[in-house]
Amino acid sequence: MLNIEQPIMIFWGQDAACLYNDAFRQALGPEHPPYSLGRPAREIWKSAWPIIGKGVEQVMKGKGPVEQLNHNLPSTRYGQQKDGYWTCSFIPLEDDNAPRGIGGVLSVCTEATDQICAQPALDTNSDYLSQMFNRASAFMVFLSGPDHRYEIANPSHAQLIGHRPVLGKTIREALPDVVEQGFVDILDQVYATGTSYRANNVKYDVQVTPGGPVNEHIINFVYQPVWGPDGKVSGIFAEGTDVTDQVLTQEELKRVNRALADTLNHQKASERRNSFRLKLTDSLRSLVDPDEITAAATALLGQFLGVTRVFYGDVSKSGETVTVRPGWTRKGAASMVGDELPLEEFGPVVAAQIRAGEVFVLGDVLADERSADYANAYLERGIKSVLAVPVMKAGSLRVLLGVHDSVVHHWTTKEIALAEDVVDRTWAAVESARAQAELRRERDHSRYILNSMTEGFAAMSADWTMTHFNAEAERISQQPAAEVIGRNHWDVWPEQQGTEVEALYTRVRETGRPATMELLLATPDGNQRWLEIRAYPALAGGLAVFFRDITERKRADEEIRHASLHDPLTGLPNRAMLFEYAAHMLPHNLRTSQCAAVLFLDLDRFKPINDTHGHDIGDKVLKEISSRLTRSLRAEDLVVRMGGDEFVVLLQDINVPADAGDLALHIIRKINEPYQVEELALSVSTSIGISIFPRDGEDIDTLVSHADAAMYQAKQGGSNDFRFYSSAFTAGINRQNSIEQELKMALHNHAFHLFYQPVIDIHTYEVVSVEALLRLGNEEIGPELFVPIAEATGIINPIGRWVLQEAIRQSHAWAANGLAAIPISVNVSAVEFRDRDFIGHFEQLLQEHAIHPAMLQLELTETAVMYDLDEAISVLTRLRALGIAILLDDFGTGHSSLAHLTRLPLDKIKIDKSFIFQLEQDTSSRAVTDSMLALGNTLELEVVAEGIETAEALDYLRSRGCRQAQGFFFCRPMSGEDFASWYRTRRIGSA
Repeated sequence: MLNIEQPIMIFWGQDAACLYNDAFRQALGPEHPPYSLGRPAREIWKSAWPIIGKGVEQVMKGKGPVEQLNHNLPSTRYGQQKDGYWTCSFIPLEDDNAPRGIGGVLSVCTEATDQICAQPALDTNSDYLSQMFNRASAFMVFLSGPDHRYEIANPSHAQLIGHRPVLGKTIREALPDVVEQGFVDILDQVYATGTSYRANNVKYDVQVTPGGPVNEHIINFVYQPVWGPDGKVSGIFAEGTDVTDQVLTQEELKRVNRALADTLNHQKASERRNSFRLKLTDSLRSLVDPDEITAAATALLGQFLGVTRVFYGDVSKSGETVTVRPGWTRKGAASMVGDELPLEEFGPVVAAQIRAGEVFVLGDVLADERSADYANAYLERGIKSVLAVPVMKAGSLRVLLGVHDSVVHHWTTKEIALAEDVVDRTWAAVESARAQAELRRERDHSRYILNSMTEGFAAMSADWTMTHFNAEAERISQQPAAEVIGRNHWDVWPEQQGTEVEALYTRVRETGRPATMELLLATPDGNQRWLEIRAYPALAGGLAVFFRDITERKRADEEIRHASLHDPLTGLPNRAMLFEYAAHMLPHNLRTSQCAAVLFLDLDRFKPINDTHGHDIGDKVLKEISSRLTRSLRAEDLVVRMGGDEFVVLLQDINVPADAGDLALHIIRKINEPYQVEELALSVSTSIGISIFPRDGEDIDTLVSHADAAMYQAKQGGSNDFRFYSSAFTAGINRQNSIEQELKMALHNHAFHLFYQPVIDIHTYEVVSVEALLRLGNEEIGPELFVPIAEATGIINPIGRWVLQEAIRQSHAWAANGLAAIPISVNVSAVEFRDRDFIGHFEQLLQEHAIHPAMLQLELTETAVMYDLDEAISVLTRLRALGIAILLDDFGTGHSSLAHLTRLPLDKIKIDKSFIFQLEQDTSSRAVTDSMLALGNTLELEVVAEGIETAEALDYLRSRGCRQAQGFFFCRPMSGEDFASWYRTRRIGSA
């Protein structure tokens, strides 16, 4: 007993002479003086005696066992000294020769540090008095009146009496068994005499129902009268303690006392069991694996009981078999590990009792009637006695503790209780180990999640101590977690104290709301990184901070911003940059009375470069122009590419408007210089419009608009020149813009339509073909107005494609209505013809609409074909190869030479109506017409005369050999339906 870790001490005689084990000596630590065995305790432990002596003196005075709870004593455990809380029990040691029959006191000390440390957390929100009453191990009741009616009772009382309802009832009504055992007589005596009654170790048999089972308890109790205001007894307060376990322990300790008094060497069964429990607890405390825990527990129990085999077995879900786990087997005995034991083989009573979760005991399998008929099942396995303790969890049988002995073993209640205690302690340790393992798993899982995050995470407590710092946080900050965790945040990053970072953290703590900021962090390697920080309130005033590296995003944002403000081809500022820059510059100039100028540049003859040589060549020209413009300006001025071939120059300050004009001339000269791109020698010019700030406008939008209007006037005047803005330009520009918008709306809303004018054989009056003429639907806006605007704005290309599609549709419609095959002639703009995709679009239309090429004719002007004669010949040749007839329109108004005409693959030429109108009065017109007719005959081309309005003109042309003509003389242009009616009527009339 002296070797166990439980502190034990004996105080003998009136002087309290000391006998103690090593554990008790270590508990007192430095207070233990040498040579103290056998000396009075009050002399050798003067500082500890006020704590210990009080309990000793009470026991020596015959006041029964005393327990002192939770005293703080210094102790040494595992070589380390620390303060701990101890509960000490003082138990009398009997001596017939001593006063009061008590010769000494046995003190058993138990450490309660963990419970004491945990208690404040449990007591925080509880009512102390309620806990004292409701959680007291002692039962407490108040009985009122002479019939002892229950007014109040605590849970310990309910547990003692089997949870029978008592409140409001008299004790005779509520507890008949109490009446039978004489307790009510004592209550009557106390009530009648007003004298307290105290009794110790009184047997109380609890029988909840008549004829039901009886549970035996041993109690210490006191009945105290409660006096009313009138000085009479009004009730009785009964308090008592179920000391069944203590009495049993006291009886056991009597044996220990006799053993200690004899030689202190002979230990009784209770000491061995206590020692076993301590050893079991110590053995299991350090184990974390459930299998190791059960193996250690079975080995200790088997060795302690001296049996053959101890094991834990897994009970099947059906409850029919038990599978033996690895456990403890005495050396030389057969192992049963892995065996499946069918419970029914051992007898139905045995099986039923185990399935019911009841402890099963067989001392002699041959003699016990429950197993005698099934003895072979036991004997074949070398079993003569059995102790089985089922382990019930969540209401179901899961595990069984099995203890086998190969000899007859009459199990004592202490052994059975010990086995049950082993089960409780083992499974408490197993569940604790599993809980710890789960906590470790969750902790590791949480750490894994944190370290797998693509965001940095840090956490700090209320005193700014860093508690978490994940892997991404290490990477971003370039600081190891080991150098961060446990330190004060401001010690790690002192440069952030007093900055917006501290303000953010403080605001989150004070408001309890998350907040975000961006921070430029200097890293240890000397670089700087942008971080996005999101701070959240955490428990107990702490903070959880997420942050991510947004350096690349910042860089990308800057690149996006740069791209949004600059032209991707030339790198020049774009329209957005112009407006942003001007929004700051112009107000400054207005305040300082400084003039500024806006120059709007539109390149002349640039589109043919794109159309002829491709956009790659055009892009290189634009880059060179951008470079020339940049070199021509001051550092403070801004050159902007507005898109396409348009540029704007913003002069920050000028003295007089003429300065802007001088710069415009300089720019024109620079733009006019030749461009050498690969093997090509190219030339470009520019037209420039100028508006002056603040004279022509006080905002950039107005200034650009007015400069644009001035540029248009420069182009109208012949291009390659500049003009200052005048308010007179505005009306013309507005008109042009209005027509442009109307063209766009007409294209979007399908408001265009085609009229058709027939071409007549002037000898047979047969319809040779029809010319498709585009109309907008607004009589005030004719083709002579909207076609140039459509060409200038680029809308002409989609309009031209619509015209071709509509002409093809009309051709199909006429054929479906029974009209003869009549070719339709479609006019092609010079802009359309120079489009590199023109021939491709045309071929695609022929395929999609399945029209015979002979049903389409294309009319082009001299201007369209003479711009790039070689390219025009190539395109026209491809068209004629498809079967398309080519007509040269407005012949005689251009500047083509006879040599050029002979090279063109043409089918017809059309004499412009300006010559036909004057045939009757103007000899020059007749001479030109005669020449063109002769040229057509020479080149074997059909000649069509346009604008025939009189019979005289028709007769003249017929007399000169002209075969085809068109004009109002025959009919005006008409819709497709009207033409079909006209054509049918005319045919009927001819018939």
